[in-house]
Amino acid sequence: MSVQSLVSQYDRSKPQPPPSLFVRVLAVIFVLPFRLAWDLLCWLGRGVRWLLRPVGRALAWLWTHVVWALLLRPLLIALAFLARWLLAWPAHLLWTYLLWPILKGLGYVLYGLFVVPAQIIWRYLLAPIWTYLFLPVFRAIGWAWRTTGRALAWLGRVFVVAPCALVLHYLLAPVGRAIRAVWRATVVPAARWADVHFVRPLRQAMRELRRGLGLGGGGTRRP
Repeated sequence: MSVQSLVSQYDRSKPQPPPSLFVRVLAVIFVLPFRLAWDLLCWLGRGVRWLLRPVGRALAWLWTHVVWALLLRPLLIALAFLARWLLAWPAHLLWTYLLWPILKGLGYVLYGLFVVPAQIIWRYLLAPIWTYLFLPVFRAIGWAWRTTGRALAWLGRVFVVAPCALVLHYLLAPVGRAIRAVWRATVVPAARWADVHFVRPLRQAMRELRRGLGLGGGGTRRP
């Protein structure tokens, strides 16, 4: 056991001093009224509960044995009986023997007037026309379109792309290489010679003349 635990046990074992008079006065002024009010409310709650328990039992017995058993339950049974024989059963008879035969006959009439002729027209007129006339025409048009496209593509490759490739490979490319070689052999050396023997001396002479006249690099020199 540690020293701190021994000290805490010793402090708890020592007698506590009685509360001061100021603490007692505060307790009487503030705590005692709330405690008395709480005790009064507890006693009132117990009394009300003791009074209301027999009243609740009496009301429950009255609801179960009088209101429900003698009034509401017979009334609901009578209403259900009347609803069954005055509403449900006539509605069932009306639907079974009047409305349903009328709707069924109307359905047969509409089926015979619209559905059967439409089936006959489609099966013996429209379907053969579509199958043996329009469908082969559409297929022929599609085949012709695809064949024409393939033929045009082949003609373009043979008469346009291939000649252009041949002209580019065997004519334009050699001519371009020859022009480039001639340019490099004649124009480039001549330009270099003119630059070395004519342009640079002329530029140097112009620079010397400008210096001799007193013109700097940016314009007329101020006196």
